[in-house]
Amino acid sequence: MRHHDADSSISGMTSLKVEGSRRRDKIRQLENLSMVPSLTELHLGGHVIEDMSPVSYLSRLQELVLSKNRILRIEGLDLLHNLRSVDLSHNAIKHIPKLAKLRQLHTLKLAHNKVESLAEILNLRQLPNLSALTLQGNPVTEQLHTRSYTIYHLRVLDHLDGAAVEMEERKVAEDRFRRGAERAPLLSLLQAPAHAPAISPTLFLRVTLLLSDARGVDADDVDALEQALRECEGEKKAALLAAEDKANTIADLSSTIAGLQNQVASLQSAVGQRETELQAMELMLQRKTKEGLDKERLIYRPDSSTLDPRP
Repeated sequence: MRHHDADSSISGMTSLKVEGSRRRDKIRQLENLSMVPSLTELHLGGHVIEDMSPVSYLSRLQELVLSKNRILRIEGLDLLHNLRSVDLSHNAIKHIPKLAKLRQLHTLKLAHNKVESLAEILNLRQLPNLSALTLQGNPVTEQLHTRSYTIYHLRVLDHLDGAAVEMEERKVAEDRFRRGAERAPLLSLLQAPAHAPAISPTLFLRVTLLLSDARGVDADDVDALEQALRECEGEKKAALLAAEDKANTIADLSSTIAGLQNQVASLQSAVGQRETELQAMELMLQRKTKEGLDKERLIYRPDSSTLDPRP
């Protein structure tokens, strides 16, 4: 009966908070979460967790804190339709997946991760109630106008990086990026994965700003855009030349190795031929030695005290 009561108590638990910042026995893996399906709050900050996918067992979860861990990817959230707040700050996350099913999510903390591309921010547009977002400490925030870009695309944001979004900021963002939708085809082309490796985040932002200027694109803008695209083409050519140099180096090394292998084969053949000659010489020496001994036996007869008169 006690065992049953204990199981019932665990399965009925709604809140679990274990702060690991000052603990020596830090949690490395999320295990046995299926035993606590009633959890609505899970706080496991300050541990060394790398894989967060097991949280998918917690369908009733409303608040999730996994800050200051070692998480590489945002996983396991697709089925957590009740989530309202997620804190994944101070991890090693590079990519933000589309979280369209989290329609109740209003707070998302991603500060101090490794997000680099503005395109990652666009994946948050499908969150209809996202009112608070933190991104500071990510490489993407070092780019010019990232805050304005985020405010424009995430229209329901009230707070960004701890600061309230003012009406004037919304107006500036609207003025700066409104025409981006009219030029979406070219912008989408620049965002395509096939082109992403050849375009640096800074260059991408420059092109985005030019395409999104509310005043339209005048002659100076066209010149600047063409220059940016020429720089992009230059980056592609440089990458191709570097790849070609590497291929040539590999080819040279392969040729050198083939030459060395041929030399080794020639040496092995010469050694084998020399061994054959030595064996032949040894056989000849043995044969001549034997012939000399046989001749001596014919000249000297042990059963006679006289030598054979034959010459």
